[in-house]
Amino acid sequence: MYILEQVINGVCQGAIYALMAIGYSMIVGVTGLVTFTYGEVIMVGAFAAYYLFEFAGISVVAAICAGFITAGVLGIAIYKVCYEKFLDSPRHICLICTIGMSILVRNIAQICFGTESKGMPRVLPGY
Repeated sequence: MYILEQVINGVCQGAIYALMAIGYSMIVGVTGLVTFTYGEVIMVGAFAAYYLFEFAGISVVAAICAGFITAGVLGIAIYKVCYEKFLDSPRHICLICTIGMSILVRNIAQICFGTESKGMPRVLPGY
């Protein structure tokens, strides 16, 4: 049983990495701009879904939808700060700005959410 659980964990983790890679390659392919804030946007959306499900008591589907909305709003804010003002500038200006935004979002998340690991909440009763 332990081996089966570890195989399922590995497949799920690989699927998460694959989805992140697909999203990142779509951003670079469509816009032609590199971003260093992609991981932080995903992290904030995941934390939003986690806290809404765990502490607000809403359903899993609603929490995931709220996480998507939160990540989308953060993505729009990053676009407004790091890209919109610098579209006519050399591309490395946007790149440097996203590095700074990545550091800022990561540090704010550490302050707000803490640095300790969070356990996966029980979605199905009895498991």
